[in-house]
Amino acid sequence: MYALISDYYQKPITSDRQSSTSNSAKKAWAKIESSSDWTKVELDNYGDNYGASGPYGHHSGHKKYFDIKGLWPNRLVSPTTEPKTPNNKQDDCVLPDSIPSLINKKLGSANAWIYNGPLNAEELLSHGQEVLIAIANESGLERYQLEQEIKNKSNNLFTKYYKGIEG
Repeated sequence: MYALISDYYQKPITSDRQSSTSNSAKKAWAKIESSSDWTKVELDNYGDNYGASGPYGHHSGHKKYFDIKGLWPNRLVSPTTEPKTPNNKQDDCVLPDSIPSLINKKLGSANAWIYNGPLNAEELLSHGQEVLIAIANESGLERYQLEQEIKNKSNNLFTKYYKGIEG
């Protein structure tokens, strides 16, 4: 799914930065990071969720950058004084924590990745539309009704089985 999303939008993607990434997702990100079907887009990773008495003695809101090397679960996370791309603030990306051991524990991928492999989202969507029309015609349902039913059932399945990082 990650590949199809990146291919469809022709944009890089990265892991959750708000809280934490599940171990299953971290394994998927490790595969992405070592695959020739993906191109890395370097991010300037920083933590700023600590106050004046935080781990590095900086005031709240000050960005502390981190250099992150390797693949989960054996990444090396080390503070750095400067971002990798100081003239580009658009690639600054907040981390789910500002303590190196917790960064490694919570983070899925340290960078963004754009898919350039053989999967083609447009082709898949085109075939999906053909199948949707055929099923609608055979079932007697309007196409819109069938799409809504599929979306509702899919959402119910997702809600039932996805437990997030806590599950």
